[in-house]
Amino acid sequence: MVLAVSFLCLGTGFLRYAHDAAHAREDANKTVPDPRPHDETNCDLHARLGAPMTAAPVLPALVLLGVFVAFLTLLLTPVTHLRLPARIDCRGPPTLPA
Repeated sequence: MVLAVSFLCLGTGFLRYAHDAAHAREDANKTVPDPRPHDETNCDLHARLGAPMTAAPVLPALVLLGVFVAFLTLLLTPVTHLRLPARIDCRGPPTLPA
């Protein structure tokens, strides 16, 4: 649940908004405001929020892992055998007396 909420906050941009609001509060409390804006050059958290979540070489491995799992789930379906009788013994339609 915590992981889902954290991904939701990252995906919607709420964490960046909350961090910008914290910087605005800090700047409001200072008597001399900092002339530089808070961005990736002077704030480590801004850089982390703007960085990609995973490294590029990891993504193909994750895709291949997903394809492999999908392949393995296809192997688990049971094979149904259809048994047909070799011949059907029946007399045919009844005949009417003449």
